[in-house]
Amino acid sequence: ANSWLLNDVMRNKWKQPDALVTTDCGAVSNLNGAPLNIPTPQEAAAVAINNGTDIEMGSTYFHDFLLDAVDDGLVSEETVDGAVRRALLHQMKTGRFDPVEYTEWTKIPLDV
Repeated sequence: ANSWLLNDVMRNKWKQPDALVTTDCGAVSNLNGAPLNIPTPQEAAAVAINNGTDIEMGSTYFHDFLLDAVDDGLVSEETVDGAVRRALLHQMKTGRFDPVEYTEWTKIPLDV
């Protein structure tokens, strides 16, 4: 949830606008505790995504509370769209939505 690092430095200064940011487990729910002490799950989800987080791992704040945060005006649909675009872009680049027969990495044997 560090806009300076995720947006100003990584996406702008380093010229990586499509960089995908994934939390470690529980990072968004941890925003409710010290040092930030964000009061509600909706606000924690909003703080995370508004400051550059795209995908949440290990808790369900984005799933459970992000829509409420949008409805409450804490985060814009445009911000959510940007995070979804970055997440899907990287899946598309790696062939996640391509037929198996067209994806090279699906031919790697399990023992490799």
